[in-house]
Amino acid sequence: MSNHANIVADYTIHAEGLLCPMPVLKMAKKATQVEDGAVIELLATDPMSPIDSEHFCGQKGYEFLGKQALKIKNITVFSIKIRVKKS
Repeated sequence: MSNHANIVADYTIHAEGLLCPMPVLKMAKKATQVEDGAVIELLATDPMSPIDSEHFCGQKGYEFLGKQALKIKNITVFSIKIRVKKS
């Protein structure tokens, strides 16, 4: 797995405040709209988002690039990055 912090995202999805499964559903929708090789970053506060995102990538064949927990105004925000691979 690459160093998450050094990977620049092509698209960012703001899903802060949304509960499972909405953050990953937003990521899934965006993945169908982007070009092959695009990097999508998901920003979410739901603690299940990193687990759901990794599982989603395994199911779809996308590359899970990593996750990072950030503290923003005393709220944990998960930054999750994936690379879309289209067949």
